[in-house]
Amino acid sequence: MESHVSNPLIKLSQVQVQELKGLWLSAAAKIDPKKHRCAALWLSRDQAALTRNQLYLVAINLAQIAEMTVPDWVHELLFRGPINE
Repeated sequence: MESHVSNPLIKLSQVQVQELKGLWLSAAAKIDPKKHRCAALWLSRDQAALTRNQLYLVAINLAQIAEMTVPDWVHELLFRGPINE
């Protein structure tokens, strides 16, 4: 039985990238260095495009490990769309 899970690409605006990058950099000390480097690379462009899984990884690390509040727009993108495939 073949299972297909959708992992669409989510395009972030420059403002969204800057907000997420700011949160990520302020949480750097609490996050595993390997995960931190990957997300920092994903967010290095002004208008980044992350897969749903990558955005989820960033959000879950901010929320659970760094105990930070994830912006509402991240929840909207992850769970309700709009998705730019």
